[in-house]
Amino acid sequence: MRKLKLILLLALLSSAAFAAEKSLMLFDFEDDKEIKELFKETGSDKDNGFVLEKSTEYVTSGKNSLKAVFPEKGDCPGVHFLKFKTDWSGYDVLKADVYNPSSGPVSLNFAGADKDAGFTTEKYFGEFKLRCHASTVLRPGKNTFELDLNGITTEDGSRVVNLKEMKRFALFVQSGAAGLMLYFDNIRLEKSGD
Repeated sequence: MRKLKLILLLALLSSAAFAAEKSLMLFDFEDDKEIKELFKETGSDKDNGFVLEKSTEYVTSGKNSLKAVFPEKGDCPGVHFLKFKTDWSGYDVLKADVYNPSSGPVSLNFAGADKDAGFTTEKYFGEFKLRCHASTVLRPGKNTFELDLNGITTEDGSRVVNLKEMKRFALFVQSGAAGLMLYFDNIRLEKSGD
């Protein structure tokens, strides 16, 4: 009986380790420091009322989510993620749980930059054409944004994005989204199940 319990315990530990390898948490917004390190980009020098704060609403991982209230003005306002595990190689998809409390659809956009995205002092996020981009439409309520990372290329199609050295990514909306509110949680990388 003792041997059977040991075998079952080892099997559970092995299963947990396998599950951990299949998924890598990038952001779950449990730590205030994690939220303070996010960058709010409004496309102008003024804050314009862009709010990022920890919330206990619409949580899918842990006890908190990130509440984003978008500004009235700004060129494609978004949340910029700057500090995260930069090696995304070996993972097939980036996922983010997003709750849209509005009554209508919202277009959510993604931009990502690897080490070769043309960073300069003036272009802290690199050049547009050297970043990768994707978009989706969020329906009202709970959504999961999914980005297939396999063979993802830059906007100009000149090269495959270097997933070993990702430097920045952002989730943003189009201009004119005054007061739009979204909740983000459980931003993660996953491997395809076989």
